[in-house]
Amino acid sequence: MSAYYWCLHCSRAFMDEPALPRSPFGGPDCWCPYADCDGSPLDFWEWSEVRKNKQYPDVPIAGVVYGQFGGEPVIDKQARFKRWYQHHPMHKPLEATKEGDPR
Repeated sequence: MSAYYWCLHCSRAFMDEPALPRSPFGGPDCWCPYADCDGSPLDFWEWSEVRKNKQYPDVPIAGVVYGQFGGEPVIDKQARFKRWYQHHPMHKPLEATKEGDPR
């Protein structure tokens, strides 16, 4: 089980929530927590696999688009979490990135 997952639909990462139900694949059994994404558990990849052979950080930043094949990460200033995920600890970095925080 990974602490972070990456969604193939929106190319953004999110922190796992142990309280979420688990899918048969080991990851969270929920929709992608980003409001504008409909990614499902089949679309979630462990962050450690996505960042392999790329210069992505060990800990992803909420709201940042990380391309599947590398490239420069892009801050998505329109990114919002779904209501059920908004109280998650990763929500604060998302707020920081909206203000242009370069993290």
